[in-house]
Amino acid sequence: MLTMFHKPYNMLMFSMLLFGIAVSLSAENWLTIWMGLEINLYCFLPMILSNSKNQEKEAAAKYFITQAIASAMIMFAFLEHTSITSYTSSLMFMGLIIKIGVAPGHFWLPSVMNAISWWLCWVLSSIQKLAPMMMIMCVASFSPLMSAFCAGASSIVGGILGLNQTLFRVLLAYSSIGHMGWVLAASMVNKQISMFYFICYLLIITSLFFFMDYLKSSSGNFMKMTETSSIFLVSFSFMFISLSGLPPFLGFFPKLMTLKVLMEAKLLVLMIFMVIGSVMNMYYYLKMIFIMMTATHYPIFTNGSLRPLSTLLNSLLTSMSIISSILLLNLFTS
Repeated sequence: MLTMFHKPYNMLMFSMLLFGIAVSLSAENWLTIWMGLEINLYCFLPMILSNSKNQEKEAAAKYFITQAIASAMIMFAFLEHTSITSYTSSLMFMGLIIKIGVAPGHFWLPSVMNAISWWLCWVLSSIQKLAPMMMIMCVASFSPLMSAFCAGASSIVGGILGLNQTLFRVLLAYSSIGHMGWVLAASMVNKQISMFYFICYLLIITSLFFFMDYLKSSSGNFMKMTETSSIFLVSFSFMFISLSGLPPFLGFFPKLMTLKVLMEAKLLVLMIFMVIGSVMNMYYYLKMIFIMMTATHYPIFTNGSLRPLSTLLNSLLTSMSIISSILLLNLFTS
């Protein structure tokens, strides 16, 4: 990922993208928030087009059209009324779920992620969602039924559509849809837990995309990863187990906290949908781990082809995930 910063052009665009996020998060009115989102959009588009490949041009066009429609919906919502009503909150909510790729506004995300680099996949799956998610937390309480529907639909869609995927970027796109559904569900009852879930997800996918970018797997097919180091595959499997939400890894505790607050709020139907989607996510994560482990030609504890620095970073990130999960368990049970 750091190779992207070797180009001053990308450094400038990324800095402006962070500036747009800061503008949206620190704004005191809807117009300034909208302006920050637009800065975000128009800084991300040149980053997609920096390689000038046909598939990236197509991805940029899809991204621009969907984001422009979402921006128009948000603008119409705050221009129609000065205060938040059920109508304005619903219109703004629909625009925001299209921006972050939550079902039913998820249609653009898998194809765009499949066409861009691992570095841009990380940006799109993490910091690009930060400002819209903060806005969703502000309006979710005004549209509880719509929020519950989108959260449950995202969990189910992310689970079902990811089952038969072999393209790694597309699979992670559907995984992102499912996890954003959990963040949205948590935001309905407890914004602190929602933010905690998002931060944990951000930590996991940052380590994941870092190593995928290191591998430079242009095909995006996860079967190709069986040709790499076995030590890498073991640690990589730990990241996926954490992403699936199995204990005692980091991804388990945000889901446990979310289920706890949903149960306390008596949102049992939504909780059932979230669990069903999470189980399907867990299935294709574990299936992928099984395929990688059984198809590899390397013994489990031999030295692979990765440089020592990468292996060290991989081990450190995996250890941090396990240690963080243990500390969070003590915090949660105390």
